Amino acid sequence: MIWFMLPDPSHPSGGVQMQYRMVSQLNRAGIPAVVWHGRQSTRFAEPWADAPVHRALTATLDAGDVLVMQEVGGAKWHSLVPNIPVVKIVQGHTFLIDDPDADGLPGFPGWPNVHDALVLSDYIEDVVALLSGPDVRVQKIPPGIDDVLFSPTPKDRVIAFMPRRRAADIAGAIRIATRAGLLPDGWSVRAIDGLDHEGVARALSSSSIFLSGAEREGFGLPAAEAMASGCYVVGFTGDGGREYLTDDVATVAHDNDMVLVAKAMAAAAHALDANDPLLKAKIAQGRQLVQERYSLKAMEDATVSAFRTILAPRSPSIIRERTLVQHYQTRAPRGGVLWSLYRAARRAGRRGVGLFGH
Repeated sequence: MIWFMLPDPSHPSGGVQMQYRMVSQLNRAGIPAVVWHGRQSTRFAEPWADAPVHRALTATLDAGDVLVMQEVGGAKWHSLVPNIPVVKIVQGHTFLIDDPDADGLPGFPGWPNVHDALVLSDYIEDVVALLSGPDVRVQKIPPGIDDVLFSPTPKDRVIAFMPRRRAADIAGAIRIATRAGLLPDGWSVRAIDGLDHEGVARALSSSSIFLSGAEREGFGLPAAEAMASGCYVVGFTGDGGREYLTDDVATVAHDNDMVLVAKAMAAAAHALDANDPLLKAKIAQGRQLVQERYSLKAMEDATVSAFRTILAPRSPSIIRERTLVQHYQTRAPRGGVLWSLYRAARRAGRRGVGLFGH
């Protein structure tokens, strides 16, 4: 059995959704896997949440099992499982870089019992390899994007953005474009916030342009979802997004270049109004890129391949004897504070502030 120890969020992040999908994919391939939450009340009704779930503060892992834990919290959580191997899934590289508690320990930062790491992007792969050295095996599992859910619908003259990401820079670019009168008449700006997964997909599918505010991101899923939805993307790669957000399919800005973003969003709006074939070709190429590299099938193939490697005979990541393991939630204050800290850490990780576990 492969155990994915997850936090107990009231609203699941993209990273939680991805791990639910991984568990479902493994079970379809005949590899038993389960999501592990610490609270009985943690339940999701979304279509992606069809994986088997164990809800308890503890779990007994048998010989031959594998435990997967995420990178958030750094070395703090090592004391939960000091004597068994752990597979780390790394969706945000900044949690490794910003963790001073990991200094001085060999191998994966703060976790000498990690022999396998799963990463989302080329950038995270480089970070983990450099920090961990050759004794940690790193395998890439690209995020899977549902290109039916995230697909173009009749487009409105709307420029969309997500205010959670690089809010000041995006707001500045919009203010410049608006005050300078750069946008054609009839165009509006839409903030995508507070929506569920399907609501985000509907908003992106009907928008024409998306402003990427990615910052210190392991991958930067919103911009890729926007490309799949037929938006022209303008903005920042945020580290991990550089593997797909390139000049042949988007307009890429250097850090804090609000003027470029303002001019580029306006130029794209004018080009779309003129039905410019070159811009339409870039949008189509961007959607095709996402369909080819980041499909659900590509994610499933990579997930199954990675865990077949991890489960191979004599793999150092296989637990050798029956062990009782405690969940993160055993260390949490009452009232769901753990998830509040988790979300704060995710936000702070993009700004280089280590709140979680310090």
